[in-house]
Amino acid sequence: MPCFRRILPALDILWFVDDPGLAAAYARAQNNYMNYYASQQPGRLMWAGVIPLQDPKEAIKELHRSRELGSKALNVKATPIPGKEWWDPYFDPIFKELQDLKMPIIFHDTKTGSMGHDRFAENFFFSHMVGRTIETMVCLMVYICGGVLEKFPDLKIICLETGASQMPWWISRMDEHWQKLPHLVPWLKRRPTDIFNQSVYVGCEPFEDGLFEWAVEYLGGDRLVLATDSPHWDSSQPGRVTGPISASTKISQENKRKVLGENAIELLGLGL
Repeated sequence: MPCFRRILPALDILWFVDDPGLAAAYARAQNNYMNYYASQQPGRLMWAGVIPLQDPKEAIKELHRSRELGSKALNVKATPIPGKEWWDPYFDPIFKELQDLKMPIIFHDTKTGSMGHDRFAENFFFSHMVGRTIETMVCLMVYICGGVLEKFPDLKIICLETGASQMPWWISRMDEHWQKLPHLVPWLKRRPTDIFNQSVYVGCEPFEDGLFEWAVEYLGGDRLVLATDSPHWDSSQPGRVTGPISASTKISQENKRKVLGENAIELLGLGL
């Protein structure tokens, strides 16, 4: 299996800039640096770009520029910019462009999401726990149940640093609400599970020891990718993710290959 690494830029500053021009300049600087950094190991380092969501026209312009520089995906926080929600038609031109370019969106939230920052800003223990997981779960609910992936069915999204083992329960809960309260989401024509299976990928994370098999069994090998979070503090044990997956007697060899590399290669269009 080819070995490569996907790197993500910082997002916190970009998300809380009110000036669209400053946000655009910051996005350009980030993408320029990411391109330079990845060029030091061509073919080994793949990167995701950022765009200034404060101005959709500038966002689309920078999306194309980052693509020309070599970005393989768009990196955004699961929490939308202040004053907006992801189902807002404001974002539709950006989603359409991403769908046309076949560029996936990577959701990678931080402690500065509304749940983490607004309630637990004084203690990183709590803000990190909810910012990395709950914010992304809410974001996924909005994209699936809020109609984004109904309007843009070929758009692909990747949820990273949130974990995969809680997703079976979360998708099942979406299905239950869709079945019992369909009149509240009349735009939702398909079962949330079916939308998930067409458009969503989730990263297996280092903290999920012993839970990978449950996620693979329920979600299937096609929906999972490997995420190590290296070199951060919560990825202190090399092989903590790959080891349990590789050694598992309950996960088929085919699903091991998919999770450990094949899904990411196909999703990011690496052609390796």
